[in-house]
Amino acid sequence: MWRAQISFTQRAQTTVEKLQAKENVTIKTGVNIQEISGGEHLEKGLLDNSEEISVNGLFIAVGMVPQTELVKECWPYS
Repeated sequence: MWRAQISFTQRAQTTVEKLQAKENVTIKTGVNIQEISGGEHLEKGLLDNSEEISVNGLFIAVGMVPQTELVKECWPYS
């Protein structure tokens, strides 16, 4: 299983601090989502540490700084 190492830039750190200050946001790091489920709406998630969490929304952050080197030759714009 692939797991990213996270290092925050100042901008990303500011974003994280703003999210942490919100009462309705929980940030989970160092875990992977194994399963999500619900009826008409998202209701719960199962993490790879066997923790089951109740949710009504899900945002997956892969990174804050664009990594465009991979497509540099295919896309002429930066």
